[in-house]
Amino acid sequence: MPLFTGVALVESLRPCGSCRECCIVLEVSELKKPRLKPCDLLCEAGCSIHGKEEREEICKTYQCGWSKGFFKDEYRPDKSGVIVHTTKNTDTREIWVMFYECKEGSVMSGKGREMLELVAQNPVSIRIEHYDGSHSESPADV
Repeated sequence: MPLFTGVALVESLRPCGSCRECCIVLEVSELKKPRLKPCDLLCEAGCSIHGKEEREEICKTYQCGWSKGFFKDEYRPDKSGVIVHTTKNTDTREIWVMFYECKEGSVMSGKGREMLELVAQNPVSIRIEHYDGSHSESPADV
């Protein structure tokens, strides 16, 4: 049975716990935070302004695929080395599953590869943002 089914495996959003990968790996234009640079607001406890009014809306609302329950616990981004989230093209209604490498090669090996193979069983398009800044779409060898 695929771990990624398009249906959440948990009833509500999972707390991030000690995972901070989205605060390091993802670009956040609202904060002028480049890709692969830890957010200036990141501290040992997480976001230094978590729960405060001045926190950017994107940070308040962002949830990766793991936190939404699309993958089992062992696939949390800080354990798998991969952040996954979905997006929908509003014009074509096509669903894209985005993979972001947290370290070089993490999508094509180990848990990242397992996640990619599971997602590839679904009728979605896949885009991989590699650690070096390059990207690829729906790899043929999956």
